[in-house]
This record gives sequence, structure tokens and C-alpha cells, in this order.
Amino acid sequence: MLALTESHRGVLLLLSTSLVCALAYSESEKFIADIIRNELRERPASTLLVLKRQRQLNCTLKILRPFEIPTLRKDEWTTFPIKYSFKSDVISVVCITELADVILLSALAKDLHHMRESRILIWLQTEPANAKALLETIREQAGSYNFLRLMVLHSNILNDEEPSMLYRLQPFPSPSLVRTTHAIFVDTWRNFMGKSAVILADSLAPYSLLATDHTGKQKFHGFKDRIISEFAKKYNVTLKLKMPLSAIKNLTVTDVFRMTMKGELDLPIRNFAMPPRSPYNSQVEYSSIFQLESVFIVVPCGKEMSLSDVCTGLKTYSTIVLIAYFTFAVLETLFMAAFYRIIRRRYRFSFGNLLINMCAFRGVLGLPIPMARYRNSLSLQQLVMMMSMFSFILSCFFGANLSTLLIKMPHYKRIENFAELRASKLPVNVDENTYNYVKWAMGGEFYENVMPNIQIMPSRQREEQIFSLNTSCAYQISKKMWNVLQMYQQRSELKLMCTSPGLVISHMAAVGYLLNNSVYKMALNEYLDQTHSLGLYKHWYDSGNQKIMWSFPKTNLVDNQSHRPLNMDDLRWLWQLMGFCYVVAGVVFAIEVIAARWLKKPVNRVIIIRN
Repeated sequence: MLALTESHRGVLLLLSTSLVCALAYSESEKFIADIIRNELRERPASTLLVLKRQRQLNCTLKILRPFEIPTLRKDEWTTFPIKYSFKSDVISVVCITELADVILLSALAKDLHHMRESRILIWLQTEPANAKALLETIREQAGSYNFLRLMVLHSNILNDEEPSMLYRLQPFPSPSLVRTTHAIFVDTWRNFMGKSAVILADSLAPYSLLATDHTGKQKFHGFKDRIISEFAKKYNVTLKLKMPLSAIKNLTVTDVFRMTMKGELDLPIRNFAMPPRSPYNSQVEYSSIFQLESVFIVVPCGKEMSLSDVCTGLKTYSTIVLIAYFTFAVLETLFMAAFYRIIRRRYRFSFGNLLINMCAFRGVLGLPIPMARYRNSLSLQQLVMMMSMFSFILSCFFGANLSTLLIKMPHYKRIENFAELRASKLPVNVDENTYNYVKWAMGGEFYENVMPNIQIMPSRQREEQIFSLNTSCAYQISKKMWNVLQMYQQRSELKLMCTSPGLVISHMAAVGYLLNNSVYKMALNEYLDQTHSLGLYKHWYDSGNQKIMWSFPKTNLVDNQSHRPLNMDDLRWLWQLMGFCYVVAGVVFAIEVIAARWLKKPVNRVIIIRN
């Protein structure tokens, strides 16, 4: 009976110990469950991600009470990209009991690729002597993987009665774990606490440009410069230039991508037009859309016509005059013959009246016509009225067109579509970034079939040619650049570059590029959305363009269309026409003289007398 009692006491002691342990674990799990439940109430999530090692025996996360959202349990050997499987955010719970369990953070980083801002709760169960080393390792890993919202719940595995301690990750300006009593996740990316961000000044108008203001100081006046500088002020970021401006001129777009992928650049000054399926898709992070852009071709405008070409363009009226002259001459001859037939008089017909008819000549040019010849014929009077009306209308149209052409000189026809661009063999300058985008969006054969005569140039060299208004080639530019170029031409009082709806290539979304899983992604996306919704983006763009306009000196312009007054060369065609008319008149006069003398020659007559 005593042995049975001792046996029962042993069983009761074992059950009591198990119950105490179970109650201790339940308290920690209850605390974690309350945190998760409060977070789900504050900000919904689609999935609960639970990570523990395969051989991790001390972790009791397997008995966590299920929530109303799916729970995904995995170990360190399984990789499951959450970003491409779930539409909304996730909450991750990681169980760490020893130093070897830190490998779970590496697996978690792979699972949270492109979404390192997700909420992460680490349950650290270890002895107090090992807690400091593990916390330091967690801090280093969190900083290297750019985790932004992370909390650590430390429970003493040896003393269940000791209360748990909660730590929150403070990632800026350098990662640290801070003791806290508030079990909430904080958006730490709203204040970077003076963290340094490396940027690369672009000095490429209209996005970024170093110019001298009214005080004589050199400042960046591009609207992207304004966006990044205001972003740094709002989110407490310290900006640092990667290199001086003198070293930037030879950098290509590929160099900028390479520096971004290596982590040498933190914030984008210039936006890029690379498609989501680009080779850089898995190596860089996309920001929100800066703006919607259009890519098209800008071609030289048609040059002003010379005065001789303007008069040559009026040859249509000459054709009308000639046709009307011969028509009126024929009608006048027919009406005269009919009139003479009616009054029974003989009409002497001559082909000369069809060639030189002074009545038809006066009627076409609107000169006075003597009515003595036509006063007895109603038909001829109606013909005179018809010629007068025709000459009146023709004179009005001709005078109006001639005045317009002389006051505002017309231009030659410019290139309006890709077929005319190919036929002109005009070289088209493109930059590397837009060239790569168009090849992806339109196909690799686009340039070969549509624009075979292209020249890929460095961006800055191409911009210098554009703003010098060099008309020796065409340019592939964006809508933003075209707006600046139009304002620049208005200020310079020149119109040398034009575009046409038939030269539009594609429409695109311009985005910024960041380092993969950049800590600035969330803040920059939020900031860009706010600037667009409040109208600040457009305001900074317009004001930046105004400052850029005054930074370009007019001495750099290629003025190949200067205005000049009329001179003798412009009226050469008039002298040539007068000379031609005098020559024709002289030839006609000589023919008349010869014909008259020929008719006056004596004719040998033979007289036959018949009996």
C-alpha cells in the first residue's frame, strides 16, 4: 500500500511538472497569439508564416492555436516566395532556441524577397547566458537582410516563472534591438534618423541639372533633384554624392544599373523606362511610377521657302488663267460667228483670234472691256459678264494667297511618318535606355524594319545636340523632354524641331530603380504617391523647367534659319520673267515684219486671152 502511494506520488509529480511546463509554454504562446491577433485587427494579412528547424525539439510552435487565416509551416530547407503567391501582407513567426537556428532568418529572407517590410516576430527561447550573443546575431542578420519591422520575444527556457522580454528592431541609422513594453509593429521607414543615402547626380535635363541661380551659386534645378531633396527632408535622410560631376559625364545607363545592383547607389535621381521583364528584374527593386511617358521621334521642321519657290507654288493659278483664256477665246469666237450668221453678214475666221484674243485677255485679268463691239448681242454681253465675275473671284483668291505667302513665309513639308523618315535616310539619335525599352516593347526587328538608320549615343552628348537645336538628324525623345524642348524653342524664338502623330513609337511607365529589398522602397513609394495626389509633382516639374530654360545660353544654338530682308537675288525670277516676255515679244514682232514683207512681194500673173 505504501509502495502504491509512492508510485502515485511519482506519477503526480511528473504530471505536475509537465503541467507547469505546459502552462509556461501556453503563456508565451498566448502572448504571441495576442500580438498576432492585434496585428490582424490593425492591418489584415493573408498568411501566417511559421518557421522552425526540422530537428528543433525545444520549440513548441506546433501547438499554436490556429487563426482565421491560413498558416504556412516550413523549415530552413524549403523556399517559398510569398510575393508571387499571395496578394497581401504576411506575418512571420520564427522560433530560435540556439545559434544554429539563425539559419532560419536566411530562409525567411528568401521567402520575403521584395517584401522585407513585412511583420516578423522571433520567439527566442534560450538561457540568459546565451541571450546576448543570440540577440546580437539576430541584430546583424536583420540589418544585412534589411528587415524593417521585427520584434524579438525572449523567454528563459530554464526558468518558466521569469517574465518574457520584448525587443523591437530599430533599423536606423544603424540596426539595434531596443527593449520595449509595447507589443506593436512600428513603420520604422517613416523616419530614417539621419541615415546616409548615396545618390548619383545625373545633370541630365530636364530631370537633373546643375545651374547657377540669381545669387551666383550653383544648385541642382531639375525636378527630380527637387523630388529627392524634399524626400530627404521629410524622411530625415542625409544625401551623399557618389562622385563629383566631372566624373559622371562618361557614365552610361549600364554603369548606373551596375552600381545600383552592387549597392553603391541608394536613391534614384533619374527614372528609367525598362520593362518588368527586363534582365534586371531579379536584381533591382522597382519604385512607384514616376510618370507616364510617350516615346516618339522629333524631326527637323520644314525650312522656310524662298521667294522664288513661293511664286513657283502659285503656278496653279497660271494653269487656271491659261485654261480660262483659251476657253473664253473659243467662246468669244463662236458667239461672234453665230451673231454674224444671224445678221447675215460674213465673218472672217482666223486662228490668230484663238491665240491672241484681247477680249479674253482683258476678261481673265479683270481689265476693262470695251462694250461697243458687243452692244448689239445679248449673248456676247452675257459672256462679258461671266468673264468679269471669273476675273473678280480669281483676283481675290490670288491676291489673298499672295499676301499670305509674302507676309508669313510657308515652309517645306516636314517628315510626318516612318515611311517618309526611312525614305529621307535621316539619321536618328537614340539613347541606350530608350533603345533597350523599344526593342523589348516593339520587338527586336523594330529598328531594322522601321528605323534602320539609328545612332546610339551617350545621353549627355545627345542632350547637348538636342538643346543646340542641331537639325542634321532626328531624335528619339520622351514627352517630358519634348515639353522642355518646346519651351526652349519659344524662348529662343526659333522653331527648328517638330513632331507628328505618325512618329509616335510607344507609351511607357517611367519608374525608379533601387537596390534589391532596399530600405527606402516603402518610403519612396509612399512619397511619390503623395506628390502626385497633391499636385506637387507637376508644380516642381513646371518650376524646374522654367529654371532650366534660363540656364541654357543662346550662344549654343545652331541658328540655321536666321531671318533676312529681301534683296536683288530674291527678285531674280522677276527679271528672268520680264526678259523672257521681251524675248517672246521680239520674236513675234520679227515674225510679223517678215510676214508683212512676204505678203507685199509682186506676184507673176499669167494673162490668157481667148478669142
